[in-house]
Amino acid sequence: MSDPTAFDIVSPKNKIKLMQKAIQRLQDDPDLGFVKLLLVATFIDGLVQSPKGRIGVPYKQYLETHFPEMCKQLGAEVFYEYFRNSSIHEFAPRPPFALGSTKSLGQAYVGRWKIENREWTLLNVDRLVADFLQHLGKLVKATNQA
Repeated sequence: MSDPTAFDIVSPKNKIKLMQKAIQRLQDDPDLGFVKLLLVATFIDGLVQSPKGRIGVPYKQYLETHFPEMCKQLGAEVFYEYFRNSSIHEFAPRPPFALGSTKSLGQAYVGRWKIENREWTLLNVDRLVADFLQHLGKLVKATNQA
């Protein structure tokens, strides 16, 4: 962001551009799945229009509107509570939920694995990142047309 106006991240165009660049730089590193989840989860906070301290309902509505396939397979409430909230506040998805990748799950958003007699539900963070970047691309087009 060598352009000084790019530091104005209140501007929707600059905010979206910053989000795209950050995610794209991490996208291909398989060891940074948790970092990618944190970025996507908090970037969605930045895209949701809600009063301070009242993010839950609008956040889940945003997920249902813009990430319907993930919500169909996992649920907006599960993503919000077990991935977004616990990752941000507890620095890990809350068991029995964990992160997976396209390497382990293919293109499915969700997979189930049994490890040491415990059933885990895995979220495909690579699929989430790809869909988030696609969503940002649509927002870029919308801001360029406005």
